[in-house]
Amino acid sequence: MVHVLFILAEGFEELEFVAPFDILKRGNLAVTSASISSELEVSSVRKLRIKADVLLSEISTDSFELIFLPGGGPGTENLRKSPVVLNMIKRQVQAERALAAICAAPLVLADANLLKGKNVTSFPSTQSDLIKIGAKVSQERVVQDGLIFTSRGAGSAAEFGFALLAHFAGKAKADEVKAQMQFAE
Repeated sequence: MVHVLFILAEGFEELEFVAPFDILKRGNLAVTSASISSELEVSSVRKLRIKADVLLSEISTDSFELIFLPGGGPGTENLRKSPVVLNMIKRQVQAERALAAICAAPLVLADANLLKGKNVTSFPSTQSDLIKIGAKVSQERVVQDGLIFTSRGAGSAAEFGFALLAHFAGKAKADEVKAQMQFAE
C-alpha cells in the first residue's frame, strides 16, 4: 500500500489540502496528516481548523512514498521556516521517493535546492522566484518531473489529486474515484 504524508502548517490553503487528501483516501492510499507545530489542530488561511492525525515531530517520514505540501501564502512561509521540513524533503529525494507541492509550496522545494533544471508549475505570483533559481516554469495546471509533482493552486487541487492517484494507484483507480465523485473534466 502506498503511504502519503500531508504536512500542515498554520495558514495552509483549505482546498489544496482537503481535495487531494480526500481523493487519495477514496483511492485507498494510506493517507496521514501531520502538523508541524506542537498542536494537532492547525488553522487554515481562512481559519478552518483541521485536526491532524499526528505531530510531525512524532513520526519518521522515511516510510512515506509521497510527501504532499499544501500551499497558501502563510502556510508556505511557515513550511519554509521549518528546518525539519526542509531536511525531510531533502531526504525524501535522496531516497528516491516522491514529493508533491501546490500553489506557493514549490517555493519550499526551491529552498531545499530541489528544483534547479526541473519542470514545475505554481501559483503565478511565485513563478518569477522559481525561474530565478533555475526551474523551468510551465503554465500547465499539473506538472510531473520525475518524482516531483507540482500544481497551480486551489482551482487545480482536485485535478492534482487525481493525477497523483493515477500515478500511484493506476488510471483505472483514478477513473473509478472520478466516477464515484461525479467529477467531470
